[in-house]
Amino acid sequence: MKLVLASFAAAALLVGCSSAKTKKTAQATTTAKVTSTAKAASQTGVNESTVTCTKTKGKNTDKRVIVVAVEKHRCVVHYTKFGKTKEIASGGAKSKHCATVQGHIKSSLVKYGFTCK
Repeated sequence: MKLVLASFAAAALLVGCSSAKTKKTAQATTTAKVTSTAKAASQTGVNESTVTCTKTKGKNTDKRVIVVAVEKHRCVVHYTKFGKTKEIASGGAKSKHCATVQGHIKSSLVKYGFTCK
């Protein structure tokens, strides 16, 4: 019986230590991803950018976000509408395609009364 209790205590101790290590590992992984994304952006020549557009009608505010990101040596355009994000375009490592797509979407939203920053 004492052996069983000792086993449970040891297991609980290991789980507690493990979750602390997991948290530190997750933070390190996130930091590494941000660093690698920044490095990829500088190597590809693609500028990462975020454009936020809003339109207010009465009490309701419609918010759209257009993000150009660098992922694995390519650019990707993510579009958020009604809280749902979709990948809508991608381009090569040195392509200006993503910035062009972001510009087209921004100008369309402005045309329909959105204010973009």
